[in-house]
Amino acid sequence: MPDRRETEDAGRWPSPSPREAAPRPWSIRSKRPRGVTLLALGVFLLAAANWLRFWKGIGSYERLASLDLSVPPWYLPLSGFVWGSVGLAAAVGLWLERPWARHLTLGASVLYALAYWADRLFLASSAYLRQSIPFAALATLVWLAFIWIVLTRSSVRQRFHPGDVNDSGPEDRTTS
Repeated sequence: MPDRRETEDAGRWPSPSPREAAPRPWSIRSKRPRGVTLLALGVFLLAAANWLRFWKGIGSYERLASLDLSVPPWYLPLSGFVWGSVGLAAAVGLWLERPWARHLTLGASVLYALAYWADRLFLASSAYLRQSIPFAALATLVWLAFIWIVLTRSSVRQRFHPGDVNDSGPEDRTTS
Protein backbone atom coordinates (compact mmCIF):
# COMPACT_ATOMS: atom_id res chain seq x y z
CA MET A 1 0.00 0.00 0.00
CA PRO A 2 1.45 3.40 -0.95
CA ASP A 3 2.43 5.74 1.79
CA ARG A 4 0.11 8.69 2.35
CA ARG A 5 3.00 11.04 1.61
CA GLU A 6 3.61 9.42 -1.76
CA THR A 7 -0.01 9.95 -2.82
CA GLU A 8 -0.06 13.56 -1.66
CA ASP A 9 3.17 14.35 -3.50
CA ALA A 10 2.19 12.52 -6.67
CA GLY A 11 2.25 14.82 -9.67
CA ARG A 12 4.11 17.59 -7.85
CA TRP A 13 7.60 18.78 -8.40
CA PRO A 14 9.97 17.42 -5.82
CA SER A 15 10.32 19.83 -2.95
CA PRO A 16 13.73 21.44 -2.75
CA SER A 17 16.07 20.45 -0.01
CA PRO A 18 16.64 23.10 2.69
CA ARG A 19 20.03 23.84 1.15
CA GLU A 20 18.49 24.50 -2.27
CA ALA A 21 15.64 26.56 -0.80
CA ALA A 22 17.93 29.03 1.02
CA PRO A 23 18.72 32.09 -1.09
CA ARG A 24 22.31 32.50 -2.13
CA PRO A 25 23.89 35.75 -0.92
CA TRP A 26 24.98 36.73 -4.43
CA SER A 27 21.53 36.13 -5.91
CA ILE A 28 19.47 38.07 -3.38
CA ARG A 29 19.79 41.32 -5.34
CA SER A 30 19.56 41.52 -9.07
CA LYS A 31 22.57 42.28 -11.19
CA ARG A 32 24.27 45.68 -10.89
CA PRO A 33 23.32 48.08 -13.72
CA ARG A 34 25.89 48.03 -16.53
CA GLY A 35 26.39 51.80 -16.35
CA VAL A 36 27.26 51.60 -12.65
CA THR A 37 29.72 48.78 -13.35
CA LEU A 38 31.42 50.77 -16.12
CA LEU A 39 31.47 53.88 -13.97
CA ALA A 40 32.99 52.02 -11.01
CA LEU A 41 35.73 50.61 -13.26
CA GLY A 42 36.42 54.04 -14.78
CA VAL A 43 36.61 55.69 -11.36
CA PHE A 44 38.93 52.91 -10.18
CA LEU A 45 41.26 53.50 -13.15
CA LEU A 46 41.28 57.24 -12.44
CA ALA A 47 42.05 56.52 -8.78
CA ALA A 48 44.91 54.23 -9.83
CA ALA A 49 46.35 56.99 -12.04
CA ASN A 50 46.24 59.37 -9.09
CA TRP A 51 47.92 56.84 -6.80
CA LEU A 52 50.62 56.54 -9.45
CA ARG A 53 50.95 60.34 -9.37
CA PHE A 54 51.37 60.11 -5.59
CA TRP A 55 54.06 57.41 -5.72
CA LYS A 56 55.96 59.08 -8.57
CA GLY A 57 55.80 62.40 -6.73
CA ILE A 58 57.17 60.84 -3.55
CA GLY A 59 59.91 59.02 -5.49
CA SER A 60 61.05 62.13 -7.33
CA TYR A 61 60.45 64.67 -4.57
CA GLU A 62 64.08 65.87 -4.51
CA ARG A 63 64.03 66.39 -8.26
CA LEU A 64 60.72 68.27 -8.03
CA ALA A 65 62.19 70.47 -5.29
CA SER A 66 65.14 71.37 -7.53
CA LEU A 67 62.90 72.50 -10.40
CA ASP A 68 61.45 75.98 -10.74
CA LEU A 69 57.79 74.99 -10.39
CA SER A 70 54.83 77.30 -9.92
CA VAL A 71 53.62 75.09 -7.04
CA PRO A 72 55.41 73.67 -4.02
CA PRO A 73 56.99 70.23 -4.66
CA TRP A 74 54.58 68.55 -2.22
CA TYR A 75 51.54 69.61 -4.30
CA LEU A 76 51.83 66.81 -6.88
CA PRO A 77 52.09 63.87 -4.45
CA LEU A 78 49.51 65.38 -2.09
CA SER A 79 46.93 65.91 -4.82
CA GLY A 80 47.60 62.39 -6.09
CA PHE A 81 47.03 61.00 -2.60
CA VAL A 82 43.81 62.97 -2.06
CA TRP A 83 42.25 62.13 -5.43
CA GLY A 84 43.49 58.54 -5.31
CA SER A 85 41.87 58.07 -1.90
CA VAL A 86 38.59 59.73 -2.89
CA GLY A 87 38.48 57.79 -6.17
CA LEU A 88 39.19 54.46 -4.51
CA ALA A 89 36.46 55.06 -1.92
CA ALA A 90 33.99 56.06 -4.65
CA ALA A 91 34.87 53.09 -6.87
CA VAL A 92 34.50 50.56 -4.05
CA GLY A 93 31.28 52.21 -2.87
CA LEU A 94 29.83 52.14 -6.39
CA TRP A 95 30.84 48.51 -6.85
CA LEU A 96 29.20 47.54 -3.54
CA GLU A 97 26.24 49.88 -4.19
CA ARG A 98 26.60 51.80 -0.95
CA PRO A 99 24.13 54.71 -0.59
CA TRP A 100 26.89 57.26 0.17
CA ALA A 101 28.86 56.31 -2.98
CA ARG A 102 26.37 57.88 -5.35
CA HIS A 103 26.58 61.26 -3.62
CA LEU A 104 30.36 61.02 -3.19
CA THR A 105 30.84 60.28 -6.89
CA LEU A 106 28.52 63.07 -8.03
CA GLY A 107 30.22 65.67 -5.82
CA ALA A 108 33.79 64.47 -6.35
CA SER A 109 33.36 64.36 -10.12
CA VAL A 110 32.60 68.07 -10.24
CA LEU A 111 35.41 68.94 -7.82
CA TYR A 112 37.87 66.75 -9.74
CA ALA A 113 36.96 68.44 -13.02
CA LEU A 114 37.45 71.87 -11.44
CA ALA A 115 40.81 70.85 -9.97
CA TYR A 116 41.88 69.38 -13.31
CA TRP A 117 41.06 72.58 -15.15
CA ALA A 118 42.67 74.75 -12.47
CA ASP A 119 45.88 72.70 -12.80
CA ARG A 120 45.71 72.83 -16.57
CA LEU A 121 45.00 76.55 -16.93
CA PHE A 122 47.04 78.01 -14.07
CA LEU A 123 49.94 75.62 -13.49
CA ALA A 124 50.81 74.11 -16.84
CA SER A 125 52.03 76.15 -19.77
CA SER A 126 52.94 74.64 -23.10
CA ALA A 127 51.81 75.02 -26.68
CA TYR A 128 50.46 71.46 -26.68
CA LEU A 129 48.25 72.11 -23.65
CA ARG A 130 46.80 75.21 -25.28
CA GLN A 131 46.14 73.34 -28.54
CA SER A 132 44.46 70.42 -26.82
CA ILE A 133 42.01 72.53 -24.78
CA PRO A 134 39.01 71.76 -27.07
CA PHE A 135 39.54 68.00 -26.83
CA ALA A 136 40.15 68.13 -23.07
CA ALA A 137 37.00 70.25 -22.61
CA LEU A 138 34.93 67.81 -24.66
CA ALA A 139 36.36 64.81 -22.79
CA THR A 140 35.60 66.47 -19.45
CA LEU A 141 32.02 67.25 -20.48
CA VAL A 142 31.43 63.73 -21.81
CA TRP A 143 32.84 62.16 -18.62
CA LEU A 144 30.71 64.41 -16.38
CA ALA A 145 27.61 63.80 -18.49
CA PHE A 146 28.15 60.03 -18.32
CA ILE A 147 28.50 60.15 -14.53
CA TRP A 148 25.41 62.32 -14.05
CA ILE A 149 23.28 60.37 -16.52
CA VAL A 150 24.16 57.03 -14.93
CA LEU A 151 23.79 58.12 -11.31
CA THR A 152 20.64 60.22 -11.67
CA ARG A 153 18.55 57.56 -13.42
CA SER A 154 15.60 56.62 -11.25
CA SER A 155 16.43 52.89 -11.36
CA VAL A 156 19.97 53.60 -10.13
CA ARG A 157 18.72 55.96 -7.41
CA GLN A 158 16.35 53.22 -6.22
CA ARG A 159 19.19 50.67 -6.17
CA PHE A 160 21.37 52.89 -4.03
CA HIS A 161 18.47 53.99 -1.79
CA PRO A 162 15.95 51.10 -1.90
CA GLY A 163 13.96 52.19 1.15
CA ASP A 164 13.68 55.84 0.17
CA VAL A 165 10.44 56.21 -1.76
CA ASN A 166 10.91 59.99 -1.92
CA ASP A 167 14.20 59.72 -3.82
CA SER A 168 12.54 60.06 -7.18
CA GLY A 169 14.27 63.25 -8.19
CA PRO A 170 13.72 66.95 -7.71
CA GLU A 171 10.97 67.04 -10.33
CA ASP A 172 8.70 64.82 -8.20
CA ARG A 173 9.19 66.58 -4.88
CA THR A 174 6.60 68.99 -3.59
CA THR A 175 7.29 71.77 -1.14
CA SER A 176 4.97 72.49 1.75
